[in-house]
Amino acid sequence: MDSLLITGAGGLVGSTAAESFHAQGYRIVGIDNDLRGKLLHDPLGSTAWNLDRLAKVLPRFRNHWEDVRNEAALSKVFQDDGKSFRAIIHCAAQTAHEGEIQEDFQINVQGTLNLLRLWRHYCPEAVFVYLSTIKVYGNYPNVLQYERSATRYDLPETHRYFRGFDETVSIDQGMSSFFGRSKTAADLYVQEYVYQFGLRAACFRASCLTGGMHSGTEAHGMLSYLMRCAQTKTHY
Repeated sequence: MDSLLITGAGGLVGSTAAESFHAQGYRIVGIDNDLRGKLLHDPLGSTAWNLDRLAKVLPRFRNHWEDVRNEAALSKVFQDDGKSFRAIIHCAAQTAHEGEIQEDFQINVQGTLNLLRLWRHYCPEAVFVYLSTIKVYGNYPNVLQYERSATRYDLPETHRYFRGFDETVSIDQGMSSFFGRSKTAADLYVQEYVYQFGLRAACFRASCLTGGMHSGTEAHGMLSYLMRCAQTKTHY
């Protein structure tokens, strides 16, 4: 049976992708070790509840509680199921909060490289989808001249980025963050695998995403956490 590999399967995007593609008839192989709650030092950040939910509602879903930094563990997953993968959706990441610089690099860059090597070796015909971030653009969006309307600040309609930032925006010559730089490096590595080896991939540089499956905390996932505070009448 055709399968999809989804890293960060218990997260907002990973779990949504799992449900969507499962409904299309695919078997879903997840990789998620619920590191999010530990990194954020907050039980609200745990994705274990969502992984348990997926296991109950999706008959063809199976999660491997592994770390993307562990290449040996990833190799076993690819050895067992790699030939059936039609796509790899890589959502697992060190989240955008003030953490350890080395941790940013190890998870976001080394973890991605592990997957890229295994993708090329075991299932090069599959499509690699990388969940990147708007933070690759660093501080650039904040230095543009915005206009104030009745409800928001926005760029003029004549501005080239009025409908959103695209890949022509510079990703250097400006301040970013160590998280942003690690995601940029991984983004570029994915692109380089396409150029060097003729593989197929896409990088989606997402902005601030949220939804019902988001394990928001005060440190990360502000929109989700804000709604939780409103519902529970918790001071924000």
